[in-house]
Amino acid sequence: MKKIVLTLLLLLTVLTSNAGVKVMCDVIYKNNDGEWSDFLRTKVTFCLGYEIKEYGESREVFAIIMSQDNQPIVLKMKESHVQTQDLDMFNIFLLLCFNDMLNEGIDFVLYDTDIKQEWKIYAKNDIGLLIDYDLGHTESGYIYNQGTLQNRNNGFYLDRVKPKDDPKHEGESGKVVYKDHWSYYILKVNDKYFAMSRNDHTIMKSEIGEVFIGDFSSYDVQKSFYNETRDVDGYKFIVLKSFDNYEDCEKFIKSKWPY
Repeated sequence: MKKIVLTLLLLLTVLTSNAGVKVMCDVIYKNNDGEWSDFLRTKVTFCLGYEIKEYGESREVFAIIMSQDNQPIVLKMKESHVQTQDLDMFNIFLLLCFNDMLNEGIDFVLYDTDIKQEWKIYAKNDIGLLIDYDLGHTESGYIYNQGTLQNRNNGFYLDRVKPKDDPKHEGESGKVVYKDHWSYYILKVNDKYFAMSRNDHTIMKSEIGEVFIGDFSSYDVQKSFYNETRDVDGYKFIVLKSFDNYEDCEKFIKSKWPY
């Protein structure tokens, strides 16, 4: 897990020893490249804003995690989530389970004005059981876990869902408006039409109407393109020539057909 560089205001770290509720959870965060980290199992202290002296958001839900170098990471639950009651084990159970019924994690953001970073907190493991021993052995937690196991036996699964990484792509967006069996394509980019040949010889499909993102600015060089429609990287194209209209581009493409 890469080291997280945080700049937190001192007042956000003032959490009394009796405040908040600690729950063992799995957490992930998104790095600057748009990649989600591996799952990290750690204690998470859930609290309300007033408990960390954020009186303007006194009833909003916050979470505090200790980093590997024992520094507090303060997170705020995404969207406005006002908790009318103080947090105890039962209210934490309701908060975590009802805000993550599908085991996709609860969205948090780093509570820092300078650093924008997304986090997800999972109170349940990869098959949907509560991770925290104490939470799972409360009356509500025990009933929940037993119901999850029973549903699983009946074929209803709540396997954990980890979000996809952001696609790695740069460049302009072009839509496939023509293709033929000789691997020639026409992609419409803004008001231009680009004659292109695909020569990666893979089984990765591409069809008319799909959108590719990449560098259309240089010609006769094989480059990698990202298929946004299929969310797949690594399509290899050569940009042959650009045209102002479709008809001239199609004539050029057909002139490339072998006899």
